[in-house]
Amino acid sequence: MVILCSGREMKSSELASEIASLRRRLTDLQEAVKQRDPKDRVQSVGDIRAAAVLGQVPAMVFEVVFDQDDRVESAYASPGAQLLFGLNASEIRDHPDRLIETLAADTPGELREILCRASEEARQAPGEAKLWRHRIMRTPESENGNPLISIVAQCLATSGGRVFCNGVASDDEQSNPRNTNEAASGESYEEIFENLPDGLYRADLDGNFVRANPALVRLYGFESEGEFLSTANARENGWYKDAGRKNELLVRLRSAGQVIGFVSQIEKESGGEQIWIKENAWVVRNADGEPQRFEGTVEDISLWRRTERAMTRAWEQAEQATQAKTEFLANMSHELRTPLNAIIGFSEIMGSELFGPLGDSRYQSYAQDIRVSGTHLLSIINDVLDFSKMETGRFALQDENVDVSEVLRAAVASVSGSSRKERPPPALSIPPDLPMLRGDARAVRQILVNLISNAWKFCDVEKRIMVKADTGGDGGLVLTVADEGIGMTPEETEKALRPFSQVDGSMQRRFDGAGLGLPLSQSLMALHEGTLEIESEPGVGTIVTVRFPTERSVRTANSG
Repeated sequence: MVILCSGREMKSSELASEIASLRRRLTDLQEAVKQRDPKDRVQSVGDIRAAAVLGQVPAMVFEVVFDQDDRVESAYASPGAQLLFGLNASEIRDHPDRLIETLAADTPGELREILCRASEEARQAPGEAKLWRHRIMRTPESENGNPLISIVAQCLATSGGRVFCNGVASDDEQSNPRNTNEAASGESYEEIFENLPDGLYRADLDGNFVRANPALVRLYGFESEGEFLSTANARENGWYKDAGRKNELLVRLRSAGQVIGFVSQIEKESGGEQIWIKENAWVVRNADGEPQRFEGTVEDISLWRRTERAMTRAWEQAEQATQAKTEFLANMSHELRTPLNAIIGFSEIMGSELFGPLGDSRYQSYAQDIRVSGTHLLSIINDVLDFSKMETGRFALQDENVDVSEVLRAAVASVSGSSRKERPPPALSIPPDLPMLRGDARAVRQILVNLISNAWKFCDVEKRIMVKADTGGDGGLVLTVADEGIGMTPEETEKALRPFSQVDGSMQRRFDGAGLGLPLSQSLMALHEGTLEIESEPGVGTIVTVRFPTERSVRTANSG
């Protein structure tokens, strides 16, 4: 990914000879890559890259990183992108898809097929490079004369499924007479080397710098290349803050042939400022495959690191705030439950006139209202308490054999008895051979109460509510609550599954509740390794189905 000058001035005849020699070497290396063992191919592409770049031919060195789904994650292109395609390298970094779009402009299907096939082959053998070639027509907007571009690249997959595709795109030599214009090539090369914003270097096999471009010299706080070289080679660990960091880079470089994204902290020479850098480096080899030197790029990523750390701190603070909120809700819920239980208990005693008549019949009605309201508030508090436990990971299932038919009947009776709305109870459908459920009885009851309460709340009195228990095709228990109520759109369904969300969020909404019933039920089902599914249509109704895994079904003598 680096263009470095030869270190001396050449006559035109010498430069022409050098270019021709390096072009032949590039062709030979391209053929040699196919013959090498997979473990050597990473180094081979480094050779191709060095030949194309050092030869000062019109070429673009590029790297594209694909994620596990073959989406472009990031891209890099050397300044040759401007020569070949009129693309600015920084533009490619900011918009990584643009590089692929350009390379595939006239042959999109063919190139994408090659990329997909190479990526798939690479993922089948992580760590082994897969070579591919392609030839494209230059885009009409280009001012260059040659219409043909040749691409030689490799794909290398990591164990996590990401694929690194790097290589060289260059003019087709046979149809491009402009390649013989060595003077223009040399001038272009020197301009790129001097003005490239990233630091570029060349080092010997012992890691001693022999060339550094102005950007690298400035990055480390020096005034001249000579001063940089003399100081750098006198330092055993360079400017790295971590002892042994330079040696680690050299060991990895000699072992793998290239190192990508080597992040380190350094201390600049002037003023002792500490910054973070990212290095990409590779081995340059001769025609016989023998290592000749190291080359690489250095980029200041201090701003990126500061941003990353700020985001990490913000995330930690947000988590702490969430933790504090959750603990507060749990403590407050506990404090409120005790007096509420007393209010509900005394209102039931008064409503039933356990210790004698109350006198005026209105007292009985008031006591009933107190009990219903208290029960509703307690239900909300219980939901908040359970949800806060789940957020902190403190909710644990107490598994036992649960008679689902009894829990269903109890849930229906609980909702019917605590509601002010007078209506027929839901229709129950329970087969006689229903298996027992291995689960948390309180959690299962909570799920059913939440689902039946929603149906009761959003369904007019004349509309039907059906509650059904059955077994699925795999033997797992399936519980369904269906109503003919107002129904929801897909967007409203998605919102209803978010904690503390109300489909009607206005202060004048028709229906009460904290917006925790469905999210809590979904979380409780997840703890049981089950699922909660919603089918709903406005004006038609809603069907909520919960499915427990087969292994939680317990067959008894009575259930067959």
